[in-house]
Amino acid sequence: MCIHGSHCYATSVSDKKTVPLSDFVAGNDLFGRAAFAIGLDGKTSRHLLREALAAVGSTPQTVTKQELGWLLPEIESRLHLLVPEDLAADCIARVRTLLLTYDLEPDEA
Repeated sequence: MCIHGSHCYATSVSDKKTVPLSDFVAGNDLFGRAAFAIGLDGKTSRHLLREALAAVGSTPQTVTKQELGWLLPEIESRLHLLVPEDLAADCIARVRTLLLTYDLEPDEA
C-alpha cells in the first residue's frame, strides 16, 4: 500500500519484478468507480485493475460490468498480495456492491 507523498511500488504477478507506479491510469467511468471502490491508494488500485484487465485482453477505457465481474477472483487474488485478508475482503466486497448497483444509464434507475 502507498503512503501519500512517497513512491508506490508493486510486484508484477507475471514476472515477479518490482515496478514503480509512476503513471496515472485513466479509464472509463466504471474503471474509475471500481478503483475508488477498492479503497486503496488511487495509483495502486488503478494499476491493480489495469493489470487484471490486461490479463483478459481488456483495457481501462473499455471495461464492462461483465468483464469486471469475471475478473473478481483475479482482483481478489491480487489484493491478497498487497493487503491483509480482512482488508482484501472489504475491498472486493465494495467492488461487488458497485457491480450490483452500477448502471450505465442513470435515467433508467
